Amino acid sequence: MSGRTGPGPGPPLAHVPTLDGWRAVAIILVLLSHGGDGILRLFVAAPFDSTHYAFLKDPIGRGGVHLFFALSGYLITTRLLAEEYRRGSVSLSGFYVRRFFRIQPAALTFLLTVAVLGSLGTIPISPTGWWSALFAFANFTLPAQTWYTVHFWSLAVEEHFYLIWPLLFVLLAPRHRLGLSIMLALAAACWSALVLQTHFTQTPYMWIRTDIEAPWLLWGCIAALALRSRTAAEHIARFAHPGTCLAAVLALAVASATLIYSPLDWRMDLVVTLFAAAATPLLFVATSRHAGSWLGRVLELAPVAWLGRISYGVYLWQQLFFVWDNDRAPRLDPWQSFPWQIVATLAIAALSYYTLEQPLLRVGHRLARRATEHPLGRIRSYLPELHLPRW
Repeated sequence: MSGRTGPGPGPPLAHVPTLDGWRAVAIILVLLSHGGDGILRLFVAAPFDSTHYAFLKDPIGRGGVHLFFALSGYLITTRLLAEEYRRGSVSLSGFYVRRFFRIQPAALTFLLTVAVLGSLGTIPISPTGWWSALFAFANFTLPAQTWYTVHFWSLAVEEHFYLIWPLLFVLLAPRHRLGLSIMLALAAACWSALVLQTHFTQTPYMWIRTDIEAPWLLWGCIAALALRSRTAAEHIARFAHPGTCLAAVLALAVASATLIYSPLDWRMDLVVTLFAAAATPLLFVATSRHAGSWLGRVLELAPVAWLGRISYGVYLWQQLFFVWDNDRAPRLDPWQSFPWQIVATLAIAALSYYTLEQPLLRVGHRLARRATEHPLGRIRSYLPELHLPRW
């Protein structure tokens, strides 16, 4: 049955069905955060003040984004391993072509749409924020962002990961990759400790920088690489069962909350956050290995899997409709109110998925095959291996 992964040698699976379900969970958390004002208003008597509920909304949204980051690290590494097993090497040019056609067409369509709406005065748009979203450095320009492009901070983190990690994967000899990824995760932890302790480079917006968010991506990479090592996979198997999922989810929630509102000592804050980042990939391993469990069956339900498949479009377009009260645009009413915000978001995301994302992704795969066949596409043959001490 597809999606069942065995440890150690053997072909790693490029597609794991339960991961679509986890994408759905991640996007639902984001929607609950961004649509919190409208949803809470249904249950809270007037007068309603959204600022009283920020302590609920922010950690939920960050939990969803961190789940996306861990998924990216795990999935991208799994796909790189699958390509290497199938072809004997990884084509960087093919990877970047596929990623470009997966990410950019939908993102550009959204940015052009908000640019038009901004020029018409329908929504507020910052030129600096818009250009930084276009060129993938929105996570360094948060003060210049308006609500309608601020979510591109997480896409910037993802794109930085897409640029760096595949290159490291190709450069390193296979037996050293797991060791490097662990070293990078430990280095990221030390860097976070330095920033938290000394306030070096610390700013009010440091929590969306790529260097600070890196552990969530790296531990996803570590999990995917560890499954290809028989010894590491046996250790993971001791924890990767549905019973650990609840603990990982709770850790993720606690870490998201403490990162923003913690009165805890910085050491405890760091430990909780890093534990959650390391534990999150166990969710994916546990449900892919035990897809017959109740949680695995829920994640593979058709509506859940469908929402996961269109989750990228949902993440892009929900920003127009799931809006906190102080960022609402009167001209978009009632589409920024519950339940019409759900209808509009799902409709546009589905349209984007079927008419834009999937057709252009197929174009990207065809171009990637051509790039792979070109001599420059076989870049692995011309690069030296980087050797680390044996782990």
